[in-house]
Amino acid sequence: MFRQKEIYGTVAVKMCLFPLVFYEICQFLQVPHDITLTMSILPTLPSMAVIVMLAQNQRSAGNYAAGMLLVTTLCSIVTIPLVCLGLG
Repeated sequence: MFRQKEIYGTVAVKMCLFPLVFYEICQFLQVPHDITLTMSILPTLPSMAVIVMLAQNQRSAGNYAAGMLLVTTLCSIVTIPLVCLGLG
């Protein structure tokens, strides 16, 4: 599971790039700072465990979903502090 490159691409976009871009868009639209900060930090959290159950229930890539959950959980240890530093 750790050798699949698309998982790391997803982690980079979902957990690093999206929060920073979203923060800048909210700053441009003058959304209140506390709302902007909260909504920018939420994507850095790991994926929900229910995604694995839904994938298995639909008979669709349950193992891939479980691997993605594991990788996002491990990467969140690094991405949450990085994004918080990037947001200032």
